[in-house]
Amino acid sequence: MSYVDMFGGYIWEDFKMKKIAVTIMVLFCLLFNTAAQAAMVLEYDGKVQNYSGTIYSLCVNGVQLDDLPLEPIIFNDRAVVPVREVFETLGAKVDYDLGKISVKLGNTTVELQIDSPKAKVNGVTKNIPDNVSPKLIAKKGDSAKTMVPARFISESVGLNVDFDEKNAMISIYDNNHSAGAVNSGVKLSKIAYSQNGNTVTVRVSANKEIDRISSANVTSSNVLYVDVPNAKYTASNKTEVNAGAVKSVRLGHNSGYTRIAIDTENMQKYSVSLSDDKKSVVFSISTGDSLSTPVPTPSATAKPTAKPNNGKKIVVLDAGHGGSDPGCHTEKGGKTINEKTIALSVTQKVKTNLEANGISVIMTRDGDTYPELTERADIANNNGACIFMSIHVNSTSDAETKASGIEVYYSTMNNGDDYGVTSKEMAEEVLKDIVSFTSAKSRGVKTANHVVTRTCTMPANLIEIGFINNPEDLKNITDSAYQDKLAAGIAYAIIDIYSKIQLP
Repeated sequence: MSYVDMFGGYIWEDFKMKKIAVTIMVLFCLLFNTAAQAAMVLEYDGKVQNYSGTIYSLCVNGVQLDDLPLEPIIFNDRAVVPVREVFETLGAKVDYDLGKISVKLGNTTVELQIDSPKAKVNGVTKNIPDNVSPKLIAKKGDSAKTMVPARFISESVGLNVDFDEKNAMISIYDNNHSAGAVNSGVKLSKIAYSQNGNTVTVRVSANKEIDRISSANVTSSNVLYVDVPNAKYTASNKTEVNAGAVKSVRLGHNSGYTRIAIDTENMQKYSVSLSDDKKSVVFSISTGDSLSTPVPTPSATAKPTAKPNNGKKIVVLDAGHGGSDPGCHTEKGGKTINEKTIALSVTQKVKTNLEANGISVIMTRDGDTYPELTERADIANNNGACIFMSIHVNSTSDAETKASGIEVYYSTMNNGDDYGVTSKEMAEEVLKDIVSFTSAKSRGVKTANHVVTRTCTMPANLIEIGFINNPEDLKNITDSAYQDKLAAGIAYAIIDIYSKIQLP
């Protein structure tokens, strides 16, 4: 029986406006653009719609937000905006689950539901003015975004809203700021490094003073990173170093900040600080004892607690990277091919296969968004999932590599048998079935303490489906028919494991 027969066909639609736990909620702020009447083709409510109204600019606490996934528009005479990018910039906690949106700022929590004109503010039900309910809207061909009525949400949590119709400006700001774009933020424009003995110094410089940086963090895969608020970058998004403990420097823009990530190997100590003139972030990374901050070791006791799910088996699928983090990438035919796009395409096909077999699936992202690594695991833990599967594309530091094939990872910190199946056993089954369906080279089952696998409570794997810088692998993983085979192999393994799962 072919995999097509087995799954009864799994052609997936180019656009599906289904549950998306996506970007959420509200905010306004800003700007100085002249009012623009621009045609835009949108997709929502299962239809293609032409929008020819004003497209607005948006700023939060005086900082203009560029590169929004979907610009603020007018819907039923009310301005709606993509909310997660904005609200989290203001320090709000945003949660979502199967179309339910929750935004908490200070002592106020606003709860909404996709396509519902009612909301709860601290538990009190209120009607949203003009029945403008949160809605999944997409530019034609793009991923859907959660658009919400900005003024209702903003004012509900105590924010100020300024609406300038003449200049097409929307501003959202707290009591410590004013309307309008007053600070365009810094731009990280240069990366330089030097080595002295066992210490490598990396300097990331900006065009103006940097107000502050976040505290430094080290991931389980030895990535040292800090975030620079209200910053963007014009420097290359990846700089190869390969000196001492430093392999490379990566930049990634998220809503309200840019992350500076240092890929390291054998790092023993580090320090991170602003330069005296505050125009550079300076990393000192050592393989010896010359610096002050030791690298933390992940604690085997830091395992979260599973959430009961009333006996329902749920599978969580995680498409790696997304949003401002493209993952590994390459150039082909004058176009950039990103890991995030391939991973999402394959993951959506796996979802279609599983749902065709009656399995409940939750996606950590259904579009071009970037949930944090811990958030991806939280989605699985908080929904009582019984299987977590993360899909990625492999690469090496070379422009082109002979390395090829598929490998599957599990974490030794999450390999118990509470569910009747261990993460290692699931990895072995997944690798076997993918290779069977694709005839790809097996690179084996491996261990690594990835955040997304080690912080899950249920069996969890991370799959590398091929190398983006291997020409043959790239040809395969960008081919829809080959992606069908990958998805069928992954789904076949999950279905087999699913039948063996015993909910604790």
